[in-house]
Amino acid sequence: MKSKALFCLLLAWCTAGCSLKYTVEVNSFKYGNATTPSFSRKRYVVLPQKMQEKDVIFEEFEQYVVNALNSKGYVNVTSDTNALDIRVFLEYGVSDREVHYTRFFPVWGQTGGYSANTQGTFQEDYGGKSSYSGKTVYTPNEGIVGSVPVSGVKTVYEHFARLTAFDMTTGSPVRLWQTNITTVRNHGDLRRVFPVLIAAAIPYLGESTKQIIKVGLREKDSAVMTVKEGKNNWF
Repeated sequence: MKSKALFCLLLAWCTAGCSLKYTVEVNSFKYGNATTPSFSRKRYVVLPQKMQEKDVIFEEFEQYVVNALNSKGYVNVTSDTNALDIRVFLEYGVSDREVHYTRFFPVWGQTGGYSANTQGTFQEDYGGKSSYSGKTVYTPNEGIVGSVPVSGVKTVYEHFARLTAFDMTTGSPVRLWQTNITTVRNHGDLRRVFPVLIAAAIPYLGESTKQIIKVGLREKDSAVMTVKEGKNNWF
């Protein structure tokens, strides 16, 4: 029973600790009247930007954004668009670029000096005389004596999402806030990365970061599960 419990603990630790680590950059802006009392209820709808209007994946990504905004106290409006306070436009994509790199590999060699190892035997004859026979082996000391540079080119992929909110209560739309989110990976699978992007931005939606904020997350972190499942997993 104890061994089974230990196995379960190790499995849980590995599942949580071995998921991929992301470094996500969040840059959020808040404009003039984003804190006016008319937005106390924060009723909103998520809409695609023009380039995403016919994207088959938009509904999935939209739901992730809805889960994130709802966790912040926003209220999603799906039926009565006349009750809107805010329209949130969602934009996303992936771009690739080549990166030149140089890595240094160690060079193994003789570092100077020798190590001596002597082995032998003593023999004594019937007359009381002793003799010794043996040999000493000298081995040169070895270690890292330098490094050699190896250069190459690799392709990396920048995943991004942008949320832009507009006030819909003033007659003509007025921009309230915008949140830009990016991360760089070695693959172009935005569908895998997108929930992590949105999760990293949750604390800053509707706020100003005043600078680029770097957020470290793993795929199994509570914020990411909140985005994926629609439940508040923060606590």
